[in-house]
Amino acid sequence: MSKRSGHVITNGSDDGGQSPSLSRIRDDAQRACEMLREIANRPPRIVIFGEANSGKTTLANRLIGGDLLPASLTSRDSYPTLVRYSPVVDLVAVDRSGRRIPIRSEADLPLPDIARLEVGLPQPRLRKYEVLDAHHQTPAADLFALAKPGTLQIPIWCTVATQAWKLTEQQAWLELARDYRHRAMLALTCSDRIAESGDRKKLLERLSRETQHEFSALALAPTPWVGTALIEDTVTAHATRLSERRRMVAGRLARRIIRLGNMALGNADLPLMAAI
Repeated sequence: MSKRSGHVITNGSDDGGQSPSLSRIRDDAQRACEMLREIANRPPRIVIFGEANSGKTTLANRLIGGDLLPASLTSRDSYPTLVRYSPVVDLVAVDRSGRRIPIRSEADLPLPDIARLEVGLPQPRLRKYEVLDAHHQTPAADLFALAKPGTLQIPIWCTVATQAWKLTEQQAWLELARDYRHRAMLALTCSDRIAESGDRKKLLERLSRETQHEFSALALAPTPWVGTALIEDTVTAHATRLSERRRMVAGRLARRIIRLGNMALGNADLPLMAAI
């Protein structure tokens, strides 16, 4: 019996005597289950959108766990910046062909045809999600395309509290694919500028009413608390909930693949295990 964390499937006998087509069924089913496992356990990606000076990098640093994002690099050269977990600090540029170029200092930038920067940091929070700080002029479709197929991407739109949810923001947000909007969050940045609790309550009521079909969650950022949790904890809970839901779906798909494969192979169990 083979065992990993998750579902355990009993191994079958050797491939001896099986036709090439049955062997191919086993191989294809194994690859499909391994692909589902990899996708389900990949950290979700928080994609931060917003107009210029809407607090995107401030929120990104809050989610990362400190003022660690190299804002001088990203603001000067207008590169989308992905921050991911790494046991050691590293910075690379990724061009549009996928080539990775180590960046050792600001003198290495700018570079031609760069799709994004990637910053690796030994921050525990980044084991739970990655953060993509988007440049405001980069089309949403291009930003979503930066991830591997199947990556769980969670958009957050930053809107400044003192001029929240302007018409230009609404138009920009409507251009995002609906496939992503059902899991999105609206972050009300610079909300500490609205000192009166009554004014803040009225603003939240208006935004809740006007954006109820556009976002699955609304959060204050960066300084106020959201209920009893800071915004980074609210985002973590939101990402964790969506990730767990994805793992459940992947587990069901893996079990279905195994059942269909076993039906095709007759009595021989597939030598598969679905550790989702």
